[in-house]
Amino acid sequence: MTMKKLLIFAGTSEGRFLIDIIRGKAILTVRTATDYGKELLPESDETLTVSSGRMNLEEMIDLMRKGNFDCVIDTTHPYAQIVTENIIAAAEETETKYIRFLRGQQPYPKGVILVDSMDEAVDVLNEKSGNILMTLGSKELGRFTSVKDYEERIYARVLPMESVLTQCVEQGFKGKRLICMQGPFSKDMNKALIRHSSAKILVTKDTGKVGGFGEKLEAALEEGIEVLVVGRPTDEKGYSMKSLLSLLSEEYGLSISFEDLVKAEEFEEFEELSNVSESDKEYCDYEKTTYESFPIFIDSGKKNILLIGLGKIGMRRLKSLIKFNFNNITIVEPKDIKEIVNDNKDYDDLAKRVDFVNEHYDKAHLDRVDENTIVIAATDDTKLNEEICKEALKKTKFVNSVSDKNLCSFYFPGLALKDDVVVGVTAQGKNHKLAKDVTLNIRKFLGEKDD
Repeated sequence: MTMKKLLIFAGTSEGRFLIDIIRGKAILTVRTATDYGKELLPESDETLTVSSGRMNLEEMIDLMRKGNFDCVIDTTHPYAQIVTENIIAAAEETETKYIRFLRGQQPYPKGVILVDSMDEAVDVLNEKSGNILMTLGSKELGRFTSVKDYEERIYARVLPMESVLTQCVEQGFKGKRLICMQGPFSKDMNKALIRHSSAKILVTKDTGKVGGFGEKLEAALEEGIEVLVVGRPTDEKGYSMKSLLSLLSEEYGLSISFEDLVKAEEFEEFEELSNVSESDKEYCDYEKTTYESFPIFIDSGKKNILLIGLGKIGMRRLKSLIKFNFNNITIVEPKDIKEIVNDNKDYDDLAKRVDFVNEHYDKAHLDRVDENTIVIAATDDTKLNEEICKEALKKTKFVNSVSDKNLCSFYFPGLALKDDVVVGVTAQGKNHKLAKDVTLNIRKFLGEKDD
C-alpha cells in the first residue's frame, strides 16, 4: 500500500506530538518558521523531511504544487493568523485538503481582563498604573511603545536568541527591561519574575496548557496582580488532537492505535488552577453555571451488563461493575479470559458472577439486548467500538464506548464506595485526570481502600 504524503506546518508542541505519533506511517514534509523549531524535531530520514524558514503565499503554493500532498495539516500557533490564512489560501489554490488543529482553551477566572487586539491592550494599559510584565513574545513588542512611560514600566520576557534581542532593541526595548529566557516556565518561576519586575499587571496571550497559560494565571493569582489576556481569533474551526488522529486513520488509512488516541487525550487534558485560598474563591469562580450531565442512580438489580472487550480499560470497568448486584454480567472476549485475569482465585470468583463468551464480537451478540441492558464497547479497535455502539443504541439507551465519548449515551463514572455511600464522579468526558484525582480524594475522605 502506497504511503500517503502529508505536509505539516509545525513549530508548536502539538506539531511535535503529532509528528512523533505518525512518523513512519506516512511520508511527512514538515515546515517550521524558525531554525529553533526545526532543532526540536527529529532529523530527516526516508519518510520525514524537515526544513525551516518563513514562507509567503506564493512559496506555499509552489511547495504544495510540487509536493502533490494528500493533505496539509496546520498546527501553527493559534495567534499566527497571517500564516494560517496563507496556508488556507495556498491549499485552496492547489486543491489540497486543509486540516486545522485547534489548541484547547481554559476558562478564564473572574477578574481577567480580556481584549480582542493588541491596540485594545495598549488602550487598557494606558488606563492602568504600575509596572507591566509582558509575555507576548518579541514580534508584537513594537505595538506597546504607545504605552505611556513604556521604557520605565514594561519588562518583556523573550527568547534568548540574538535575532530576537536585535528585534527588541530595534523596537525600543533594551537593557534590564528585557528578560531573555527559554521556557517552559513553572508557576514559581512566573512568580519570581513578577516580583523581580514589581509588576502590577501581567500581559499574555491565551496559549493554552502547553503554552504555560495556566502557570501564568496561577502565579498572577497568588501574587495578587491583574491579568490582561489578548484573546484568540474566535472564528476558527478545526480538530482536537484525538479527532485529528481519528481522521487520519479513517480517511487516509494511517495506522493509529488505541494507545495513540489515549496519549492524545492525555496530551490535551487541561491543568486546573490549584492551591487556591479561601479569599480567592470568588476570583476563581468560573462563569459556567450549567452542566451537560445530570447524575442519576438506577437500580442495578434490574439491569444486565454486556461488556464487549476485556483489555486494560475493560478490566477496570469490570472491577467496578462486580461491586454492584446486576442481574447479569456477560463478557465477550476472544482471548483466553483466564490468562487476562492472571489469577486463578480472581478468575474463580469472577466465574461465579460473570458469564464468559470466549468469541470474537459478532452482531448476534446483541440479539438479547433490550432496554434493561447496559452495553459497554471496550475493545482495542476504535472502529469496532463505533460499530457496536451504533447497533446497540437501536435497542437500548445505555451505551458506553471506552474510545470515543461522542458515542456514549452515558459516562462511566469514577466510583467511591463506603458502607451505604455511593459516589459517582465525572468531568463530563472532558478531563479524565481531574475526574480521577477527585475520585481518589473522595475515596481517601471516605476511608475506602484503592483497588
